[in-house]
Amino acid sequence: MKYVRLFVILLVLLFINSCKDDPVSTKTTTQPCVTNNTATVKFENRSNTNTTYDIIWDGLKIATVVPGSTSSSFTVSAVQHTLTFKVTNTNTVACNESTPTPAQCSDHIYWCTY
Repeated sequence: MKYVRLFVILLVLLFINSCKDDPVSTKTTTQPCVTNNTATVKFENRSNTNTTYDIIWDGLKIATVVPGSTSSSFTVSAVQHTLTFKVTNTNTVACNESTPTPAQCSDHIYWCTY
């Protein structure tokens, strides 16, 4: 009889333990960049001629970067874009226009040397 009680207590403890939530396996978190299909980009000015650049992203000026500096971070969709570095306050293209496609959840730095 003593062993039966011990066996029943052991079964009850095993049952109670198996009913607890396992926070590691039952809860999943998805990074916002996965949910939103985004990446992070920055722009550097590596000018050899002390030229300031306007950063044109998908046709819109989003930053101006002085020589030797890096822009702040921008969160962008992880799809193809159009990128142009122009000499500030002119229509002069400093580097060839490009069509980058940043990978989802990645960090990219694009630069120009003019």
